[in-house]
Amino acid sequence: LAAAAQSSTTIPAPPPASPTAKSTGEHDLKKALASNDAVATKAALSTLDISKLSVATNNRVLKVLASTRDLAATEAYFAATPEHDIISFATIITACLHADRLDRAADYFERMLA
Repeated sequence: LAAAAQSSTTIPAPPPASPTAKSTGEHDLKKALASNDAVATKAALSTLDISKLSVATNNRVLKVLASTRDLAATEAYFAATPEHDIISFATIITACLHADRLDRAADYFERMLA
């Protein structure tokens, strides 16, 4: 009888959690990166702690920023990211070359080899 009473009692499910600013920002970032939208990417980044993003996500952001040919924004993002791999270095070097900044490209190449 106790087991029957217990099984017939339903516990209401908790209400769905409202999205936090972080999850909304991450969603916005993924959406912006998927569409290669640099403006939306910059807006989404303003709500996130980029040090907590994966290296792969940071590399994708770098590629989107580099596609705008805004070297200052691309270099600023590169400097703000905590980890760099061969892809991030290749992206920043390519951005420098597109901006005709061979000196900056050489600097990043040397940093990559160090």
